[in-house]
Amino acid sequence: MKNMNMKHLIKSLTALVLISVLITPALAYNINYDEQNGWYTDQVNISFDNSSFNNSSWKTAFLTSANTWAAQSSNLNFYTTTAQNISGVNVYYGPVSANSVATEKTFIFNATVNPHYFGYIGRSNVVFNSSCNFTTNQSQANSTCSPSLRLYDVQTIATHELGHSVGLSHSNIATAVMRGTPLPTIFRTLQSDDKNGVKFIYNSWQPPSGSKSVTDYKKGDGLDINVAGSPIGYNEKELIEYSDLIIKGKVIGQTSPKWNTKDGSEPETEELLGPYSIIYYDVVVEVDKTYKGELPKDVDNRIYIRNIGGTIGNITVTSDENKFEKGQEVFLHLKKNSDTITSNYGPQGYYVIGGDYNLDTNVINLGNDVISKMETAT
Repeated sequence: MKNMNMKHLIKSLTALVLISVLITPALAYNINYDEQNGWYTDQVNISFDNSSFNNSSWKTAFLTSANTWAAQSSNLNFYTTTAQNISGVNVYYGPVSANSVATEKTFIFNATVNPHYFGYIGRSNVVFNSSCNFTTNQSQANSTCSPSLRLYDVQTIATHELGHSVGLSHSNIATAVMRGTPLPTIFRTLQSDDKNGVKFIYNSWQPPSGSKSVTDYKKGDGLDINVAGSPIGYNEKELIEYSDLIIKGKVIGQTSPKWNTKDGSEPETEELLGPYSIIYYDVVVEVDKTYKGELPKDVDNRIYIRNIGGTIGNITVTSDENKFEKGQEVFLHLKKNSDTITSNYGPQGYYVIGGDYNLDTNVINLGNDVISKMETAT
């Protein structure tokens, strides 16, 4: 397959980015599962993992972010505990799946299986990506330089991830802390959209009578697990440089969801509630043209895009990753899946890199005019 001239490719990418910006709708804050889900208690504990998240200045920055959210409602309060693996916010520094500076998992009891306990958050896991570098010094932080040199501000990232912990999804308001696009280097202050979102959940929120924590979960109970993160941003040149594959193709299907265990079955409860157990599936793309890189051998011109999400039994995992439809024509910047969370399972998987995890602009539906220009450039 013939490689595209890099100068022409950058021009094509610039046009695609402009198209994605023009079609972005202006919507307000979003809440997880379209329900008013607050915590099962108005006194939420925060636990820092002793083996990974033990930097005292990082902890202080994280707690400052927590207090920023708690200041919006008297029904939301954060405390610290030295206990580990708790029914509260658990904070880790470790591997993160896909293209994120950090990720957050929110655990909510499922309404169908547990109607009495539905409607509240029972646990949150926040993981700072151990492949990224962090600082608490504002003057040193820089998230816009070359990706390998970036220093992310702990408090900025913590403020965003804690927004997920309290029940908010990504907002389509570009000026919000909870935006779905990459954050500015320093962005520690909640905006009006963020404040409106948390007040909507908590100003009239009361924990359900007889509520229990997620640590009471037993196999067979239903759980809704929402996964979200702070995406890593790339400009057009960086997208090309950091992609292992750049391809055009068509979505032809997807695999059945599996747990990231050896046999694909549900892990034991302690592991399930931990930071690294997840349900995933692969989107299968038939490659029409390769602009950078080489396809793996013996894949019959197909690649597998690894995505987080799916339902197995009474557990449903949702995420804000790219959504694909069968028959969709796509133009993708891809990175080999090398994280330890799902890379050891199934065929060689890839994930999409880019700047927006909420509006589906990583997955470009190619119009005939754009395809024509790209073909001409080659």
